[in-house]
Amino acid sequence: MILDLSQARPRARTWQWALVAFAGLSLLLSVAGVMLKSRIVTELPASVEQTAEPPVGIFRFLDGAIDSWKPMMLALTILHSPAEDRLFETLAEFQETGKAEGVGDLSYFSDSTKFQYPLSSLLPIEVLDATGMGSIRGLNIVNALMFIASLAAIGWLAVEAVRRSDARYNGGGGRRWDTKLDGGVFALAVAVGFTFHPSFMALVKGNIQVWINCLFAFACLAWVVERRVLAGVLIALCAAIKPQFAALLVWALLWKEWSFSKGFLYAAIPIGLLSVYAFGLHNNLAYLDVLARISSRGEDFVLNESVNGIVHRLVETDVTRFLLWNNDYAPYRPVVHALTVVSTLVFAAIAFVPALLRRGTGPTVFDFATAAICFTIGSPIVWPFHYGVLLPIFVIALVAAARAQEADRNTLLLMIGAAWLLVASYLPFTRLVYEAPWNILANPHFFGGLLLLLVLYRLGRGQELGAALGTSRSATP
Repeated sequence: MILDLSQARPRARTWQWALVAFAGLSLLLSVAGVMLKSRIVTELPASVEQTAEPPVGIFRFLDGAIDSWKPMMLALTILHSPAEDRLFETLAEFQETGKAEGVGDLSYFSDSTKFQYPLSSLLPIEVLDATGMGSIRGLNIVNALMFIASLAAIGWLAVEAVRRSDARYNGGGGRRWDTKLDGGVFALAVAVGFTFHPSFMALVKGNIQVWINCLFAFACLAWVVERRVLAGVLIALCAAIKPQFAALLVWALLWKEWSFSKGFLYAAIPIGLLSVYAFGLHNNLAYLDVLARISSRGEDFVLNESVNGIVHRLVETDVTRFLLWNNDYAPYRPVVHALTVVSTLVFAAIAFVPALLRRGTGPTVFDFATAAICFTIGSPIVWPFHYGVLLPIFVIALVAAARAQEADRNTLLLMIGAAWLLVASYLPFTRLVYEAPWNILANPHFFGGLLLLLVLYRLGRGQELGAALGTSRSATP
């Protein structure tokens, strides 16, 4: 047993000092990465960053961070045109010819021709547009607010995790707010969360992943405080932007976690109906073809840190192909498609099988976190900022590891520290290893995610702490 609460004593400062050490080293690596980036770029045979200038200054950031917003605006432009009932067909025409009949001038979108989100993701953009916040600047202001809210959720989650795990050592009784301890935990978690590169990357790029990171952090908090219906609602909102989160509904049904499932459906059903009403049944069904294309092809660009991206780069003979961003999908390769499907099934099995093996019990917070990681990194396309959902999982894992027996505690903290360095740091110098097969080393986030999965497996063997951090009661119909 990894965790024995009858013998171990709470070490409130263990995880705090470990977090400071890991975060400090990660920050130093990130600073070094920023300082050395120009040198690194010149050493590469090709790089998109040779011509792309990042936004500098607050106003240039607000107006120039367009990663999600520009493709979404392209989709809305078509949906508000006479071609409104043929969104994806019109997008395909635009990608092939550079123009689309009946839509007008789309030259502004010539560098952002792919729209890969479900149509439900456009609903909040429409609402924001109606309120005058639908411009790129307005959306980036909303993103900044979401980023701040996500950090608050991380701090709150850290406090609740520490308080609830401490209560287990005190006979299960609750622990009142301790201004010095809990305030310090909150401040430390927020400060360290600010250094987490995937989250910050989504913000500065103008990516809607910031919303998902915020919703998922609050979903983890809701799970820990045993508000399962709310957790389900929040995950459904994530799925409305990124469909792979819908797999958590299947996961919950296998566990017979009815409260979470009901919460998910409470949000997902009206969102789905509203999307069909607003954008048409044909457009919503046509999105299934987009998902099939993503699954079969994926992306070979160096920043796709998934099995799909790794295999593409292992078999690609022209390294400039994956060092330069391409607006089109990667070429179809049967071996890549096959291994992508196999890896997706493997990650799904890691998430689902515990529900079949542990009948009569409920999922722990470690099971929930494991499933979330599997459905994220098991996708065909996983950019570094998609790993932003790992931040609250790091908080949970670190608090739990600090309560492990001494023989296991140091090992767990070292594993978490190594995973943190790989996931949280900005490491552009890994791109210097671009020749196969060593170019797999240019995917630190992927391997950091795998290491965190191993940590969760070891922690999951200690059911008592899982209960302290929000374990479902035995499932009943």
